Amino acid sequence: MTTSELQLQPNNLDASLFNHTPFYCEENVYFLCKKLCSSEIADAQGSDLFVVFISNDNKQALLQVKSSKSFAFLKNDGESIFYTLVTSELPIPLWHQKASHRADGVILWDYHVICVQRKKDGGTHLVWDLDSSLPFPCPLATYVSETIRPSFQLFSEFQ
Repeated sequence: MTTSELQLQPNNLDASLFNHTPFYCEENVYFLCKKLCSSEIADAQGSDLFVVFISNDNKQALLQVKSSKSFAFLKNDGESIFYTLVTSELPIPLWHQKASHRADGVILWDYHVICVQRKKDGGTHLVWDLDSSLPFPCPLATYVSETIRPSFQLFSEFQ
């Protein structure tokens, strides 16, 4: 698919068009963000993209939680990438993950990294998760309800 075709079809893209190495979600998201920017699916500077770390407390040394008004950024080769960290105490269950061997797609991760695209025009915010079996990209509300499942009753050690 050419860059112009990517520009015309930002919904339900084939995730295989993007570089993906299993179990390297942070690197995958880094390259995903670069391609979204270069394909003009995202802002050229990535100002509408947010890299979200979903993690447990033991892995939170990566970065601290950032508010929507004071973003910290990591400069890598002159590029700014914005980060948010969501934490829990133990490995976190995420559903609809390709690495799962279960029918429901649930897997326990120590951490997982996704890209969230905030639509400036008031459109639906999108989640770009190369490890998900949900539509790619997926509306944020759908991703949260289907992948994170905040209403799902967990055993106390996973809450």
